[in-house]
Amino acid sequence: MFEYRFIRYLYNFQSCRFEPIRLETKLPYTELREKYTQPKNQAERELARIKFGECVVNVPKTTAFSLFVHEVLNPFYIF
Repeated sequence: MFEYRFIRYLYNFQSCRFEPIRLETKLPYTELREKYTQPKNQAERELARIKFGECVVNVPKTTAFSLFVHEVLNPFYIF
């Protein structure tokens, strides 16, 4: 498995090539929910975490002073 331009690829032994990891979006919502939200055990949970990655959103923290300077120097406030 490797990642290129934010897309993860997994080696498919049947076709002998790397393929992008995709969710099965053609399934009905109830089946998708059952399949991906209720893993049967800890091993499946870890395997899904390795395959799909962590569900984390990193938001940069800015100080109040830098936010104030950025907003004051915005051209819409000057004119």
